[in-house]
Amino acid sequence: LRHKVKDFATELIEDDNAEKHSKITKNNPMVFSEGAWLQLLFLLKFWKEDNSAGFEKTDIAIEKSVKTIFDVFDNTPLDSILDFGKFLFKENFR
Repeated sequence: LRHKVKDFATELIEDDNAEKHSKITKNNPMVFSEGAWLQLLFLLKFWKEDNSAGFEKTDIAIEKSVKTIFDVFDNTPLDSILDFGKFLFKENFR
C-alpha cells in the first residue's frame, strides 16, 4: 500500500511541477510523497480512534488535512512574489 500511495502522490506532484516555471516553486516528489503516506497513516489512526457519531470527526480531519496539504503544495503566494520580483527587476534594469 505504501508504494502505491507514494507512486500515486509522486505522479501528481510531477504533473503539477511540469506546469511551474520556477525551480523554487517546484515540490520535491520524494518529500511530498512521503508526506502523503504519513498523512494517510495519520488519518487511519484518527479514524480508528474516532468515537463520534458517523465518524464525523474523521470527516473533518480528512477535509482539513487535505485542504492544508493542497495549500502547502500550491504555494501560490510564493509564485506571486517571484512573479512580482521578476517584474520589478526587469523594470529597474532596462
